[in-house]
This record gives sequence, structure tokens and C-alpha cells, in this order.
Amino acid sequence: MVDRFDRFLPLVTDDGADVALDAWERAVAHLVTVVVDRTCADGGWEHHCRQVLGWLLTLAGVPAERHASLVEHAIGGRIDSFVAPPDRLIRDVAERFAREVTGR
Repeated sequence: MVDRFDRFLPLVTDDGADVALDAWERAVAHLVTVVVDRTCADGGWEHHCRQVLGWLLTLAGVPAERHASLVEHAIGGRIDSFVAPPDRLIRDVAERFAREVTGR
């Protein structure tokens, strides 16, 4: 799984500025899709999704105290266990997450 993160990092430049909004969107959309694939959208896949997005935030240097609210803003109540989300929902989750994490 580490290689999945490496292809998107760094998401913050050396001076601490966020990279492009679309880089965050691509990373989140890819990771959510991988979680859905790997878990077959089985029971509890939402928990795995939250965990993976938390790992991304950690590796990107986002303070841990922001993780729960960022993930909740993007996916809270929008995805269900045993139901694979449609592509449009994954894109929307990625866009919401990216806007929230970058403040744009």
C-alpha cells in the first residue's frame, strides 16, 4: 500500500504550501477506489476508508487534530457498508476533501 501513497506525495511543498487542489483530489479518489476494490465494499469498508485517508493526511504532514473533521466533512453519512459508491460520489468525496484540507 505504501507505493499507493508515494505516487501522490508530497502534497505540501518544502515551504509548507499545499500543492494543487487537483493533486489532493486525484489522491483521495484513487485511495477510496482502492479501498472499495480491496474490501469489495463489504461491511466496515467505510472504516477502512477513513483509516486510509487518515494515513494520507499523516504522510502529507497535516496535523493529527484535523484528521477526524476533514474525513468527516468529506464522507460522513455519505457512504454505506455493503454498497459500492458510484464514481460520481467518489469524485464528490475527493473534491470536498481536497477543498477542506487546502482551505480553497
